[in-house]
Amino acid sequence: MGTVFAIQLADPANEWSVEAMQAAAREAMHIAHDVERSCSRFDAHSELARLCAQPGLAVATSPLLLELLALSVAIAEASDGAFDPTVGDAMWRLGFDRAWQTQQRASGSPDARRLARPVERPVSWRDVHIDRAHGTVSLAAPLLLDLGAIAKGFAVDLMTSALPEALSCSIHAGGDVRCRGTHPDERAWRVGVRDPFAPDALAAVAHFASGAICTSGSYERIGPTGAHHLLDPHTGQPVEGFRSVSVVAPTAVVADGLATAAFVLGPRRAEAWLEAQGVDALLIDDAAAHTVVRGANTTTWDHLA
Repeated sequence: MGTVFAIQLADPANEWSVEAMQAAAREAMHIAHDVERSCSRFDAHSELARLCAQPGLAVATSPLLLELLALSVAIAEASDGAFDPTVGDAMWRLGFDRAWQTQQRASGSPDARRLARPVERPVSWRDVHIDRAHGTVSLAAPLLLDLGAIAKGFAVDLMTSALPEALSCSIHAGGDVRCRGTHPDERAWRVGVRDPFAPDALAAVAHFASGAICTSGSYERIGPTGAHHLLDPHTGQPVEGFRSVSVVAPTAVVADGLATAAFVLGPRRAEAWLEAQGVDALLIDDAAAHTVVRGANTTTWDHLA
């Protein structure tokens, strides 16, 4: 998933030993590895790669991947395709074809000769058909799914659910943070938002009681052509307008998906759309202007830049 995961735990009731909390954190961390093994498009043996290799067939899918794909399709539908898990081919063409850890070309990605051929018809999230009753997924066309825009948030939520409810926690995965319970200092949780124009500075600090904040930005992942990784699924090209979008929502997977969709929607449409989704957000455009969205109105922002 191209990032480092970190878990911070606190025991407000002073009933847990440090060793017990460390053991709980180690168990939760296994979930991040499970999501990576299931959902990576860079591993020929991942469940996602096996699904993409069988277009037109109803493929039995684990509950983990089935739920993640269902969430992806739901966010795609809500955003009219601004978020779309079928952008994998477009990302491959722009050079995002190498595993983050090793920088080796992904053996599980589609054949380069197929990608060089003209696309017979545009593909989209509508080509992903989920059958919950039978636990299967079928792809109506040959395509490459990419779940990078939502898998981190999904993993963070699963890790949070796996930790004992008696423990307060914050889980960090790059630009994704989920907080639960009471802060050890009995105050609101505070999460800094990186300044996209100054990597060592903060643009703002979000204060909220619980939930998640996730950021999509064009400054973190740059391909060999100089293009960033946030693509318009309709054109297959990087979008312009925003430098970063941070969304606060009850869960990380929702915040993650909505942040990516809003980034793609751009400055003319993102603010109203996020308000309609009932979430708070901080939008930073290419001119470094800040816009605060108060869809839920439960977040306080301290602006530092």
